Amino acid sequence: MTDGITFGDADFGLSMMIAALEENFSSSVYFSVKKATRTGSFSFNPNPSVGEPHYTGFRFNSTQDGNLVIDQFQQIWCFGLQPGNGAFIDTEVTSHPLYAQDAELAELARWMNERQGGVFATGDHAHLGASMCHRIPRVRTMRKWLIADNPPTFEGYDRFDTNRPRNPGDTNIPGENQADATPQPIEWIPEYSKRTGAFTIQKEPHPILCAGSLGPINVFPDHQHEGQVIEDNQVVVTGTFSFSAADGTVYSGPEYPQTGATQTRPKIIARAHTLSEPSYTFDKGPTPARDFGLVGVYDGSKEGVGRVVVDSTWHHQLNINLRSLAADTASSNYAKIKAYYRNIGLWLANRSSRYQVFRNAAWNSLYTYQASQELAFEGSVFEVGQRFKDILKHVLSPCLVTEFILDFLPPELIEPLPLPIDPTPCLTCPPFELFESAILGEVVASMHPAFAEAEQVRAKEYRAQFEPDVQAIDKAMVVGVQKGLETITSFYCSQLEKGRAVLSLLERVQTLDVLKEVLV
Repeated sequence: MTDGITFGDADFGLSMMIAALEENFSSSVYFSVKKATRTGSFSFNPNPSVGEPHYTGFRFNSTQDGNLVIDQFQQIWCFGLQPGNGAFIDTEVTSHPLYAQDAELAELARWMNERQGGVFATGDHAHLGASMCHRIPRVRTMRKWLIADNPPTFEGYDRFDTNRPRNPGDTNIPGENQADATPQPIEWIPEYSKRTGAFTIQKEPHPILCAGSLGPINVFPDHQHEGQVIEDNQVVVTGTFSFSAADGTVYSGPEYPQTGATQTRPKIIARAHTLSEPSYTFDKGPTPARDFGLVGVYDGSKEGVGRVVVDSTWHHQLNINLRSLAADTASSNYAKIKAYYRNIGLWLANRSSRYQVFRNAAWNSLYTYQASQELAFEGSVFEVGQRFKDILKHVLSPCLVTEFILDFLPPELIEPLPLPIDPTPCLTCPPFELFESAILGEVVASMHPAFAEAEQVRAKEYRAQFEPDVQAIDKAMVVGVQKGLETITSFYCSQLEKGRAVLSLLERVQTLDVLKEVLV
């Protein structure tokens, strides 16, 4: 949804991002995008021309045939422009004709909570985007929307300028560099730490910043005055919201619900680092080197509500910032940026849809060339699981595979990244790879009979592919996950027994008589 930005091929259009979402990038998932603008009077066009919206005059409480339109969708992406560049005072936000009213925010809050709807929201510098976004639950506390929040400015010392030199050795960085093929490097924040040895720990980014075989997403389009995501320790998590719907019904609740012992909090998953003047010269004046929050997330699924992603600026999605990056086919930068958009869509999906994506990926991966050559059920279930994960990476990001596994495991099993990292080895901590391998190995073993049957039918009926009953696949998935957990439990118990035997030997060696024998 937009309130001024277009969907076409203009510089301030979103056509390239939409194309990245809609193109056939995977056999396991397809994004259906409906475009809506808050401008104009309400109308719906099921077949708009290229660059035109499906909905005009859209509000979060718009209805069609007596039903709320937003209930048709799993996600809403908000690209807020208004109140635009003006006097930069907050009264411009609330007085704007496209300001989001209580009646529509009541329906949006209900949709986010009760239907676990996912929201992506972004603006730009100062208060751009605040008229639509600054009161949306969770969104409003994760990003600086109002002048009262002290956001980065449009120009001058307090702006956040991420533009980079066009060529090595350049010291002058004009504003138009945002449109060149040189992106800004970003810092991804480790999401998981996995012990891969007694003294080694592997760090991985958040799934939104994982580009599969391309590695972590470490570049973004640059821009001369970005907005800002609020620091983790500055997010107010104790507030509440209350909105009156059109019929007078009040919808209210905690900003960040808590269902367990620990409250799920939003967090920054990527940071930007600016260059400074001096050393470099910028069009909009001197600015110091600093870092700031670029992308923030809230995993509401842990609390039974929808997930949220906020971005510092929509210049990470606009055509003007993408064209030259896309034209640079010798680089993987644009492929990584497209993966960022798709990962947002995958991550914002509710738990049921995430499961369907994995189920489809697991099934479709059995039809790949890699599966025909590499999938064998020889060796331990852990070996089978590792082979299956290597095959899956051709249709689904490994980070998203991990996300699926985590949906079935208590979070305490995943070691959080301590700062500083404790160098002491954990002898009772099974590597997470064992959980992944056991579950994936048992899942593919449970699915394979259904696949073999489908292959027989396909060959008999000369079909290119045969899709069996989805319920049969679901049952195989459930059985596989259950067996995987049983396998890792049994294996862990056997390893504990071996550990007790080793401990007994160590205790024996510590006795004085044994030491005397060795020393003599």
